[in-house]
Amino acid sequence: RTIVVRCGGVRNFNYVNGIRIEGTHQDVTETIHFQNEEARRNRDIIEILASEYSSVYYIDLTTDGLTPYTMNESTESAFGQIFRKDISYSEAYKLYVDQLVSSEDRNMMLDAGSLRNIMRELRDKKTFITTYRDAEGRYCEMKFVKVGAEGDKPLAVALGFADKDEELREKQEAETLRQRNTDIIGILASEYSSVYYIDLTTDELDPYTMNEETESEFGRIFRSGIKYSDAYRMYVNTLVYDEDRGMMLRAGSVYNILKELADKKTFITTYRSDNNGDPHYCEMKFVKVGDDENPQAVALGFADKDEELREEMQRKAIAARDAAVISGLSDDFGCVVYVDYTTGAEIHYRFDPLLSASIPGWESITNFDVRLGTLADTVVHPDDAAYFHFRQETKRQLIETVNRDGVYYHNFRIIIDGRTRYYQLKIVKDEHSDNHIIAGLRNVDETVRREMEYQEQLELANKSKTDFLFNMSHDIRTPMNAIIGFTQLAKKNASDPGRVTDCLSKIEVSGEHLLSLINEVLDMSRVEAGKLRSDMKAVCITEAAGELVTICRANAEERGITLIYQEKNIVHPVVRADELHINQIVMNILGNAIKYTMPGGSVTYTVEETPC
Repeated sequence: RTIVVRCGGVRNFNYVNGIRIEGTHQDVTETIHFQNEEARRNRDIIEILASEYSSVYYIDLTTDGLTPYTMNESTESAFGQIFRKDISYSEAYKLYVDQLVSSEDRNMMLDAGSLRNIMRELRDKKTFITTYRDAEGRYCEMKFVKVGAEGDKPLAVALGFADKDEELREKQEAETLRQRNTDIIGILASEYSSVYYIDLTTDELDPYTMNEETESEFGRIFRSGIKYSDAYRMYVNTLVYDEDRGMMLRAGSVYNILKELADKKTFITTYRSDNNGDPHYCEMKFVKVGDDENPQAVALGFADKDEELREEMQRKAIAARDAAVISGLSDDFGCVVYVDYTTGAEIHYRFDPLLSASIPGWESITNFDVRLGTLADTVVHPDDAAYFHFRQETKRQLIETVNRDGVYYHNFRIIIDGRTRYYQLKIVKDEHSDNHIIAGLRNVDETVRREMEYQEQLELANKSKTDFLFNMSHDIRTPMNAIIGFTQLAKKNASDPGRVTDCLSKIEVSGEHLLSLINEVLDMSRVEAGKLRSDMKAVCITEAAGELVTICRANAEERGITLIYQEKNIVHPVVRADELHINQIVMNILGNAIKYTMPGGSVTYTVEETPC
């Protein structure tokens, strides 16, 4: 006869002398026959499922195979395209959940439709249903039905999808409304010692629950059978503390209840009762019963909240103190901790995301000394790390500084992903505690680099000033030497008026040039701004050149050098130019030429007009 054999094999990785495959062969003729029979038997099950669900699929759990059974047009456009792909069920199901299931239900659905969960759920039952929301927020339903099994082990299932948004929303809303109206008073009663039902249209008052203590105080008033408004007014005038009486009369009036609950479900009023002249904190809560914008009825709860509210007030005072202390660290501090410096114990307020992502276990550290040591061992620049391993003496000095000045700063560098960043440790004293400080770490990279750039600019400006003054001193030396030389020459020829006049003229030329240079030196603002002012005007080039030769000739003659001046092809001697800066340039060139020419040599200065 013909039999069906299932064969398979796996590699034995413990065998190291080659590749060994260990396989099995199994006669599965009866299993396959049984599956064929069961497939025919379960066809009716799938037909029934298809009548209720718009899309139905057959899943072979042994092969992870997926076969579409029925699809309609609307589901085809949504998830049908995914499930029609030639991929396994698990791959198709994950694609469907990732793309078309709401993010809130995604993890739940990934687990619900996994092969592992299907086999677990259907081991001892025929079907299970999962309800979820799709990416558009619509309620959907997924039903798994066992259609093939080997003993208790499911081998195949039929999977049905259906859009149940309208049905489930109506069911949920009806259930929510029913629960809300039936449970609201019960919930209130679990928290409040005395609860009443008030019909706002008739002003009727019905007690729901009372305990013995409240019965002795105000229960008697509310059980007297009078209208709510009268009973409430009597209660306030009799048992509420004088200073809160007016506020409470307004708060519990029918007019105020309707106003407060027009756009919300509940409101609470806190007040003090008169406990033999000693104020006692109490709370009153009004809860709207029903969904109408204008409430028809409310549940009213009373509770003694003296101990709880006094503790809350104390907690708020502590929180306000902590907030005030922590405000000593600006909002740009990424990591803020409250530290008992005697033990190092911390309370965390804020963490820097960069440090949390870069330092393993950063947010689980609870000791400040350990935090600083971990910081130094992981991301702090090696040159700055030693600071954070506090010796007792160093720690004592730091605390003394904080206690004296109220605040302490320390800048350091960290290295993350190969990039160096500047950080700052700031410690502030808690003025309300003798042994507590607030410590913060913040990124000051931008600020420090901006300061460094500013410092570089200052250094560059100072260098510019130095270079400028050095160059100007070179410029000033030439006319100054000319003035001294012509002055000495005039003295030697004092008896020759013509020679003296000539020397004085040359001294005047050199002096005017020197004055221009001095004015340039004094106007330092242009150097700091990196600007040079151009003074363009009509200049006779030949006259300017002659004056420069006059200034430089004395220096040349003193060094035994002949200075020759000549003009070539001068047709347009007058041009527009910045005479001062041209003179500086030419003066430097002539000065250097004279300086580096050996005695007995000559320097020729030629002014030539070229065609243009």
